[in-house]
Amino acid sequence: MICAEKDKVQRLISSLEEGHCSRRIKSHYFAYGTGYDFARLFTVKKGGCELGLISVFNSAMTVSNFEDKGFDDEDIEELAQFVFLNKPESVEISPEYADKMERYLKGCYFSITRNELCYAHMGCEALACVDENPRLETAFNILSEAFEELKGSEGLWITEASHRIRHGISRVFTLENAAAAMVVYAIDGTAFVEYVGTRAKLRNRHFAERLLRFIGEKYTAAGFEVRLFACDELVGFYESIGFERIGQDKILQLYERERI
Repeated sequence: MICAEKDKVQRLISSLEEGHCSRRIKSHYFAYGTGYDFARLFTVKKGGCELGLISVFNSAMTVSNFEDKGFDDEDIEELAQFVFLNKPESVEISPEYADKMERYLKGCYFSITRNELCYAHMGCEALACVDENPRLETAFNILSEAFEELKGSEGLWITEASHRIRHGISRVFTLENAAAAMVVYAIDGTAFVEYVGTRAKLRNRHFAERLLRFIGEKYTAAGFEVRLFACDELVGFYESIGFERIGQDKILQLYERERI
């Protein structure tokens, strides 16, 4: 049984198992709570037992189980039916369940394998030219040159980023108006980096590398592990900066033809 959840959320959130999916769910809840239609939480239950949480945030769904709980085949089938009903553009779930979920969703969703990397402290010097509180318009303009999916969504991206920054969930950094990066959350000892990009005309001049090392050193010094996901083609690039591969997972993506 999957039920909308607005009560007991704090207790349920604190019971999630350790991992990226749990931290992603926490970041949505800490930033928005349950008072918005675009940020919904659902509890997965069976026989009166609470098994996990589902976060539906805009067009993305994230699933995680509670500590000492898990999902069996029947639970995964029910979760797949819930996915079919809601048709999120992406689904994140713990790696141990992703393959089975993909089989249930075959024909509507395809999987992308991601490598998880963690920054290894290198003792680099801090960069005085990094702006730790940049204008979000500047950061967006840089990132939209690197990420095609961001184009045309400036207002939404800035609104969401500013909200998460105000609530202490996210940070945005820029370097010399050339590169930008976002730490989408810093929760439970892990700082997670997304949206690293450089202006097209300034690529291959090491701006992104320098910015990532700055972020890696800054958060490591504050007691965080700095992590990110990368496709196979970019693993070598991140390893050259000081990241080490620690695992893999899958994200499920809705086929374009299935989008409403």
